Amino acid sequence: MISGIVTLHLQDALGKPGCPICRVRRESEAHYIFYLLHENVNDLNTRGHLIASQGLCPTHTWQTLRREENGFGDALGNSIIYADLCQRAAQGLEHYLKHSSGRAPLDPPNWRDRLRGVLDRLATNDGRMARLTPREACRVCEMGESTARSNVGWLLEGCTNADPVFRAAYEASSGLCLAHLRQALSHSEPSLASGVRFIAAASARKLAALTHDLEEYGRKQAWDNRHEKLTEAETASVERAAGFFGGLSPDAQVKVR
Repeated sequence: MISGIVTLHLQDALGKPGCPICRVRRESEAHYIFYLLHENVNDLNTRGHLIASQGLCPTHTWQTLRREENGFGDALGNSIIYADLCQRAAQGLEHYLKHSSGRAPLDPPNWRDRLRGVLDRLATNDGRMARLTPREACRVCEMGESTARSNVGWLLEGCTNADPVFRAAYEASSGLCLAHLRQALSHSEPSLASGVRFIAAASARKLAALTHDLEEYGRKQAWDNRHEKLTEAETASVERAAGFFGGLSPDAQVKVR
């Protein structure tokens, strides 16, 4: 059974614009970044993961820096993290240079020897790059993806149980983006089958309405129809379509739980 807190988070997301799974994922990522900066900059496990992943992905690197600058008034946590990572990157470059001859090897005339030489050079390059190659993925991405998977399952569970609150909330929501719709439809557990069908049918209805609004938006741009006023749904149709294919807008505001 879905816990009360999870139910509240999902229902809150369903009541806001954009894909609700994107929103809970984004909130989870923002939550992780906040507590990384607030409490865990010097936590050994956290720092170990940052070392293994060689920092965060580009998106979360900049989000973390801006979050500290805007929320804490300085960039002390980031400076501590990057002082360590920069030192390790410099050591990786020293290792690379130490194991590089600086000379381009001559290709032998025999093709077998040339192939052996190429394979040997690839193996050598792999060793030289080892200290500059991440061993783990961005931790913020991992946390966000885990949250998304869990919430897709919980959403399906609520719809499978024919919970009128969940079903009504989904019908009234923006619905899932295409990526999370695929994730929902890929669930093959027999116990969730009715929830999957409900999400598929509700999403099909939303797409039919969106298609109509997009067509009307285009039709009313024509000179002959300029006197016809766009409805609110038609005005927002292009942004809604972008949200379906691209997920929650990058500039959408999310809260930190």
